[in-house]
Amino acid sequence: GCAHTTVFYELRRGTPDRKSKHGRAPQYMAKRGQKAYAENRKNSRKPCKIDHDDCELFIQWMVERVRQERWSLDACVGYARRNKLFTPEQIPCTKTLYNMLWANKLPLSLFEVPQVLKHKRRRKWVRKNKRMKGRS
Repeated sequence: GCAHTTVFYELRRGTPDRKSKHGRAPQYMAKRGQKAYAENRKNSRKPCKIDHDDCELFIQWMVERVRQERWSLDACVGYARRNKLFTPEQIPCTKTLYNMLWANKLPLSLFEVPQVLKHKRRRKWVRKNKRMKGRS
């Protein structure tokens, strides 16, 4: 089973509002509940800064600097901030840019950006327990 509040929320999402007290009560529909759930999920997280048109000018400028003058993403962000070439809202942070680069969401490849492939990625080290509890 599941918690009663889970069922209550699902019923509330899938049942339309009552227009008047006359006539039949509105019926629950699973498709309506699923659609409302998906719509609410869209609003649940902060939108990515790069996907908006605000950063488009900065990204074009950054790609040009990286391809022509072999700048790193750090250098592009630092130079743009120091010389106030763009507003602070238009410049995403360096970590976001590198994450987007690794996710192939920038118009650059990993081989075009200097120093990216030279850095070792950190390996996760899991500590072994002193005592084993059980036979799993």
